[in-house]
Amino acid sequence: MQIKVKKQLGKAILEIDIEERNDKEAIAKALVFTQPDYCSLCKGNNVIWIQNKANTEDGGSYVYIKRKCLNPKCLAESTLGEYKSGGYFWKPWEIYQPKGGSKRQIDKEMSNDIQDEIPPTDRNKEADDVKIEDIPF
Repeated sequence: MQIKVKKQLGKAILEIDIEERNDKEAIAKALVFTQPDYCSLCKGNNVIWIQNKANTEDGGSYVYIKRKCLNPKCLAESTLGEYKSGGYFWKPWEIYQPKGGSKRQIDKEMSNDIQDEIPPTDRNKEADDVKIEDIPF
């Protein structure tokens, strides 16, 4: 089965072709790109996709694809995970804690606090409202 997924990312369109012999595998691989760009922590949809690369000591490298919430009170990220058998999934949204050296998932109480601080007009802001200067690349 061949599936073509078109994903709107801001003003750009990402086109992905997925080809699999097994129909369910093809659909499973395509579904990761149909997930809404919606931060489950602050309930915002002002989300962009970013990438970064890291090198290993043996000369290899990793590529990380992430969704980043642009709400200044949240700034959570969701990283694209990869199954060993093939295919992708989105990891849970997390807020980076640089001083502690680890990430943590926000608890429901803190999520509600963030939600209360976001003006109602910003909660439903479309991804097209992202200013070009807010994009980190």
